Amino acid sequence: MFPLVGREESLSELSRALDDTQHGRGGCVVVEGVAGIGKSRLLDALVAQAHARDFVVVRAQACELDSLVPARALRGLFEAGGPLGKASALGLVSSVQDPGALVAEVRARLDGWAARRPVLVALDDAHWADEVTTLMLRVLVNAPPARPVIWLLTRRPVPAGGRAQASIDHLLTQGAGLHRLGPISPKATADMCTNLLAAEPDAEVVELAARCNGNPFLLEGLLTAAWIAGRVRVVEGTAVLAGAEGLPDGFVAVVDQYLLTLSAETRRMLSAASVLGRPFTVHEVAVLTGCDIPELLAMTTEAIHAAVLVGDGLELTFRHDLIREALYVGLPGPVRSALHREIAAVARRERRSPGEAAEHLIRSGHVAGEDGAEVLRLVVEQMGPAAPNTAADLIIRMLDLFGPGEAGRAPFVAEAVRLLATAGRGVEATALAEGRLRNGVEDIEQAQLLLAVSEALLGISASAQVVEYTTRALGKASTPDAVKTDLLALQARGLLGRQDFGSADRVALQAIERSSGGRSPAAECTGIAVRGLVARAAGELDRSLKLARESVRIADQAGDEALRRHTRLDLCQVLTTADQFEEAESVCASGQRDADRLGTAWPRPLYRLYRAELRMAAGLLDDAWKDADSALGTAERINSVGALVRLMALLARLSIHRADLDMAEDYLRRAAQVRGDDQDGDFVEVIWALTELSDAKGRPDLALDRLADAGPTGARWLGRSLLVHEPRAAAQVVRMASRTGRIADAEAAAECASELAERNPASTSLVGSAAHAMGLLHEDIDELARAVKVFWGGPRPLATASALEDLAVARHAAGHRSDVSRLVVQAEVLYDSSRSQRDTKRVRSRLSALGVRGKRREDADRARQGWASLTPSELRVIRLVAHGLTNREVAGELRLSPHTVDSHLRRCFAKLGVSSRVDLTRHVLAREAGHHGIA
Repeated sequence: MFPLVGREESLSELSRALDDTQHGRGGCVVVEGVAGIGKSRLLDALVAQAHARDFVVVRAQACELDSLVPARALRGLFEAGGPLGKASALGLVSSVQDPGALVAEVRARLDGWAARRPVLVALDDAHWADEVTTLMLRVLVNAPPARPVIWLLTRRPVPAGGRAQASIDHLLTQGAGLHRLGPISPKATADMCTNLLAAEPDAEVVELAARCNGNPFLLEGLLTAAWIAGRVRVVEGTAVLAGAEGLPDGFVAVVDQYLLTLSAETRRMLSAASVLGRPFTVHEVAVLTGCDIPELLAMTTEAIHAAVLVGDGLELTFRHDLIREALYVGLPGPVRSALHREIAAVARRERRSPGEAAEHLIRSGHVAGEDGAEVLRLVVEQMGPAAPNTAADLIIRMLDLFGPGEAGRAPFVAEAVRLLATAGRGVEATALAEGRLRNGVEDIEQAQLLLAVSEALLGISASAQVVEYTTRALGKASTPDAVKTDLLALQARGLLGRQDFGSADRVALQAIERSSGGRSPAAECTGIAVRGLVARAAGELDRSLKLARESVRIADQAGDEALRRHTRLDLCQVLTTADQFEEAESVCASGQRDADRLGTAWPRPLYRLYRAELRMAAGLLDDAWKDADSALGTAERINSVGALVRLMALLARLSIHRADLDMAEDYLRRAAQVRGDDQDGDFVEVIWALTELSDAKGRPDLALDRLADAGPTGARWLGRSLLVHEPRAAAQVVRMASRTGRIADAEAAAECASELAERNPASTSLVGSAAHAMGLLHEDIDELARAVKVFWGGPRPLATASALEDLAVARHAAGHRSDVSRLVVQAEVLYDSSRSQRDTKRVRSRLSALGVRGKRREDADRARQGWASLTPSELRVIRLVAHGLTNREVAGELRLSPHTVDSHLRRCFAKLGVSSRVDLTRHVLAREAGHHGIA
């Protein structure tokens, strides 16, 4: 006998009941669990303990037939070697006609034993007990608990009806303890494998055992069958799997033996139901078996009582899927195939999910012909929009069963490619399309495939391949005009990814011209979005914003096909560049909802990336980190190379702010590995992250070299493309260039910033950036002061803090030291509230470096608090809160997320020294009354 495993807690708890009995306090405990869960083994262990403690032990096991014989279970208790002896047992039987006398006799016997020693009465499978025994249980178990008699009853939860179950339920309401025995733990499962196989199981054996869901009976049967079949072997002291997959044949026999007590009709019904592979209704089984509903009700009731099936509302399911699988494996192949085809037909007739019909057709092995083509069409139309992953998998599996030359196959390859791309599985989509193209296809199908694979490649940022495939398809005279329009739009995207802005703009214009008038809204909105991003890269923010909004408007009007191009991603970038953070937050949230509704996976990490960039610009660095870190996992799951590279670059920059340069370097190293040598993408973020890291490590010369190597025009490359992405870059380049004597680079950065400011006079960030860069270049205090003033009215606190810090240094150098400490502390407040540890530490060190002495801590604390420390965004939030709006209402009014509103409020509470919305409202209203507004 193998040792009992996985029941240590149960054994300990029930042993305490024996302890209590030894101290004169008896009672009753019901151990409940499904068939095969180990109730009897646990009872064995407790009986052994009781014997060791010198208990009087009486034990019996009821069976289903016991319920037909009065006092059968009770006689089993006191006849099977019990202390009463055989004569007394016969006396019990003869007194069945007088229950009162019977109760008195049993009670007298129990009292006699209990006067000398504690007593254990154990009845296994008590749910099968007969009517007389259940009556005795009600009376005897409710005896005074001061007697040292413990009753242990085991039962299954089903069947739920019957006198025995009712009596046990009555005992529980009267104070009996209930101990539910559930599955054994994964560790106990592994230990049981070790015991059964006399060897440590490897991971595959443990995985096989886990399929038993912690049921010891099934586990023992499965491993025994696997061992006999040679599926499990011991190699150098380790049990390993060997041979074919699937259930071992011997386990099918184990399940057959387990079900042998059921009627032949019920076993046939269960075999048919096993083919469904899911919860099922009696009606469905009736269709498969041809049985009448009344007949099936009797069969299902029998299966439920045997704990093979479980009723769940209107449906039935197998209690253990291993039993279902064993029944399925035991069916002859032709029978299985016929049943699957019948289920597929029923699924179509009853308008069930086309995925179910497809799955059963696949399992039947017969998908060709009109039925298969019709199911494929339904999968594309009905499942594709909501579940592209599942739909693509089903189509691919069905296509594999079509013959290579099957006419019905061709139209669905491109659909599978598109669905895989939608689901973010661009690599698989590309492989599927290329495999089909290598086999030789007709021109029209080739054009459709090239279009589909180009969409897939855009999802993984393979811009060079997009340009290659679209050029190939556009060069064919046989490519339909409608397809050419979409190809042009995708080619424009690919050219944009390669930073060939001139060509991207030209091709995008062609796509727009061909698609206008509603001929192809998806291509039109894509082309307009590309032109908007080209304008952004050129620093034409007003035009960029106009085009991006127009693109989204067209997509919204056109519906899902155009919305799947996700041009809100482009609008979000442009809005952030244009300092319209609240609208950018709202657009990003709306785009994420579109992605969830449409089932498109590839844009999800990008929406989170752009939200993280937005929050970084807004000085919410902790929130930016959470968004970027969360998006990284999503990008990894769908192998979105472009998103991965850009997210790692952003996390590297955030790590620099956190003063963790090792982590920043690690992120950039990983970004380079992911990108590889041939991968395209938008590299502005990566180049600037590398530049910032080199500067942070004290190598401004290396930082400038990185910029010079990024393009053919040297440091001038950073021009518009970088500064529209990160306005603070101009001032940082000027600082690095000044420290290394590379004045030409400093002048180029400042001139570029000034050019952008002239083009965009309404942009606080670009105007402030130009003033900041020029102020540093010419050591112009007035220009630096203007930069501070401009930035202060904008939404970028880190840019404001940087300008304050440089102004403080310049004023100190010029001998104007009266307000230097104030400027430094203001910068510190902004850095600290943004959670930029590296900047906060540096600016705090400037107080002593600038020669400021005797600075009182309370002065600094006051500067970090109060109304002057509130940012414009925080002021807008608390105004609305003070006028009674909830966080969600404020979020809607300002087009922010509730999370961002909550972040602003928490900071405002800390800065103003309030602890509730009531206190905050009082402060705001008092200030408005005294100053006619708080801003």
